[in-house]
Amino acid sequence: MMLALAMLASCKKVTLPPESEIAGVWEGAADCEGLEVQLAFYLAESDGVVTGAALFDDGSQRDVSGTWARPKLHLTWPPGFKLDGALEGDTITGTFSAAGIDHSCDAVLSRQRQNGGQ
Repeated sequence: MMLALAMLASCKKVTLPPESEIAGVWEGAADCEGLEVQLAFYLAESDGVVTGAALFDDGSQRDVSGTWARPKLHLTWPPGFKLDGALEGDTITGTFSAAGIDHSCDAVLSRQRQNGGQ
């Protein structure tokens, strides 16, 4: 027992890298001239490169890619969608655009916490 305690005490403390501020589940909407477009994303980030999925109401998803340089986020996903925003706290505010839409739409996303809380 003493040997086990001595071995445990001599172990180096391992520090894990901090989780990215942008990683996680984000939900919200874009207001496109009165038409509300629901947006939902699952994002991961490493060294400024963002990957993940755009989730749709019908259960389908599309791969998302982009960049993250605090506080700015840039995402794209097929077929020609784009989100540019800035993170403040647990909110991303920015613009959403899509191929075939002549203008950008105001978008707001909120971080979704586990157990249903925001």
